[in-house]
Amino acid sequence: MKERSLQALEYFQKGADAYGREIIRNGGTTQSIEPYLVWFNSLVGIGHNNTVNLAKTVNRAGLQKIRSSIQALPGKAAQTHMNLLAKTLNARLTDERDPLHEDIKYRYLAAALVVTKDDPFTMALQKRATYLDELLSEVRVQTRLDGPNTVGSNQEFGIFVSVIHTEAMGRVAKLGQYLTNDAAATAAKNKRRGPATKKGRDAQGPRDEFQFELEDALSPFFVVRSITFAAPDVKPRATANPGWEETVLAYVLVRAKDASVDKVPPVKLELKFIDLSGPVTVPAVSAETCSRFRRRLVRVRRAASKLRRPSTPVSLPSMANLTWISMRRGRAWCLTSTTSWTSRS
Repeated sequence: MKERSLQALEYFQKGADAYGREIIRNGGTTQSIEPYLVWFNSLVGIGHNNTVNLAKTVNRAGLQKIRSSIQALPGKAAQTHMNLLAKTLNARLTDERDPLHEDIKYRYLAAALVVTKDDPFTMALQKRATYLDELLSEVRVQTRLDGPNTVGSNQEFGIFVSVIHTEAMGRVAKLGQYLTNDAAATAAKNKRRGPATKKGRDAQGPRDEFQFELEDALSPFFVVRSITFAAPDVKPRATANPGWEETVLAYVLVRAKDASVDKVPPVKLELKFIDLSGPVTVPAVSAETCSRFRRRLVRVRRAASKLRRPSTPVSLPSMANLTWISMRRGRAWCLTSTTSWTSRS
């Protein structure tokens, strides 16, 4: 699959180069952004028949090559093509009759700004990006460990997955929607989205999508024993930061695959918002474990490896050092709390 992607990128590059030579030959009398637009759509996961591949990872280097190819056009042709591409991408994002798939809008916007940055016709795109960034500044996904600060060899332990948010964002985000596979909501959502290709498993609703994201993020490092979701009507709790709240969404029971695991990897929650063009999905990603935790854990494990009894508990750092969230003004902090749970039905 990787070889095919690289081969496709090579073909797109050759097509753009051939178009550039044609511009030189005809003096720019015939101009089109089609070679660059098709290339761009392929990189963000949009097929020739408008199907969407949500499993495709955006290749930033490929986006930079599109920009470089346009800038390499002779004379005024470079600016003319960049302006036209920026107008086209902006029009596609704001199209209400045939809107983009809601799960691809954010990546489409981010990719467009990589290719057409600094172009005067990207002002509208930059305003939308600023709006979405402001939303993300009021919400953070967090992971933190549960239980005492000692873990024995091959011992299972829990990971809380929660969202730290402002009080206003807690009302807007409606976090309970990610904890249920409501049939009516799922049907309406699929009708609104149109055709799309999801990676591997077929999700029956938002809770399944969230579960798959957790499993995909944690399974390379941990054996995931179970995932227990909070009730859809889960209530937020106040934090030590005035105006901020925590909503715990899931509890994951895991066991490290081997002694090399020294961090909780980032996990992603795809948040659903509404902007002027309709629904849009914005990914929020948790922070990794602190580097202080990794260094300290390595020293503990080296000492533990000398013990004759592998089952001897190994002392780990304090809970407060495990998972950190960067907040405004460069501050770093984390939370500890307990919650009540309902098993997944």
